[in-house]
Amino acid sequence: MSTLDRYILRALLSGLGVGTLGLLTLVWLINSLKFLDWFVNKGLSLATFLKVTLLLLPGFMTVFLPLALFAVALFTYNKLSGDRELIVMRSAGMGPWRLARPALILCAALTAFGYFLTLGVVPSLESSFDDIKVQVRDDISGLVLRDGQFNQVEKDLVVYVGRRAPDGTLLDLMIHDTSDRAKETTVVAESGALVRTGGDVRLMLLNGNRQEHERGSERITFLYFDSYSIALSDDQATDKFRYRDERQRPLNELWSIQVGDRMDPDYPYIYEHRHVRRLRMELHLRLIRPLAHVGFLLLGLGAVLSGQFSRRGNGFPVGVAVALVVLFQAASLGAASMAKKSYDALFLMDALAVLPLVVGALWIADVPHAVIEAGRRMLARRASPPSPARTPAP
Repeated sequence: MSTLDRYILRALLSGLGVGTLGLLTLVWLINSLKFLDWFVNKGLSLATFLKVTLLLLPGFMTVFLPLALFAVALFTYNKLSGDRELIVMRSAGMGPWRLARPALILCAALTAFGYFLTLGVVPSLESSFDDIKVQVRDDISGLVLRDGQFNQVEKDLVVYVGRRAPDGTLLDLMIHDTSDRAKETTVVAESGALVRTGGDVRLMLLNGNRQEHERGSERITFLYFDSYSIALSDDQATDKFRYRDERQRPLNELWSIQVGDRMDPDYPYIYEHRHVRRLRMELHLRLIRPLAHVGFLLLGLGAVLSGQFSRRGNGFPVGVAVALVVLFQAASLGAASMAKKSYDALFLMDALAVLPLVVGALWIADVPHAVIEAGRRMLARRASPPSPARTPAP
């Protein structure tokens, strides 16, 4: 690379590094707040908490790295234009593609890194995250029941603890269970305690009553008891069938699974059209998502490298580039959502991935400006009056 290539590439790398670090920190903080409940109420260790919050970061990188590259390229080349450095480079005989070479080198590296993430790393991390999530959900041996609050033990089970005695006994308990579709159960007890025997966790209650309300009727039955136990978890929970999301699947399963195939040899469930559509959508998404690095970069470079220099700046072309990136990104998300319901939307996803590359390449080559100028000259010739015919000299 020449000295100018290294100069521009150094500016791009510094801006991309700072922007990526800031975005990663912001995403990590958001994830930390999302899983803080696991750390506080589920007894999650600090090491596992950090692992959970870091597992999802590569997946977010595949989304915001193309946007970060687009923003950094716009800022860097726009700054070079404002400092008149691009004028000097153009005067030295450098064309738009020659000026874009450092950004294209960085884009090639990021595109390869994007495929490395989407095809291998992210599915593996998503699967590891799901394993931890299921383990935390099913294993409540570290459950902390907080006094004076409604504790969400499971999705359909809420436990309220009024207060806690000095010896650890739970007082003034209320448990609401909606796991049964036919009825809702509410248990009220004077006292109780968590009892753990191996992998089985039960809540032992003393002196209370159980109220069962049948759904769709006004009938309520009461059962008064001296002692009563509720199973909160068991060591067989993790052995139940679990359908893995398409984001956790390896690449070969995304294209090889067909409608009617068995999901698991031990369970009688088969893949339906809705499952296969989501698998095919994920396959196309993994193959085309890294291309956003190239498409978005070409749109940004087209805004700052095409056309002639203007002292008024590149405000309008930059605004058009930003609008196009937002439009293509929103359209891609919409097409991915449509692909979950129709196979035809897969072609729309592919087209929206290739279209930014075509538009950006034509923009850098200044094809739109050349077409507009040709149209103006044609209209000017049509609008000009015909020249009067000359009479021959006598």
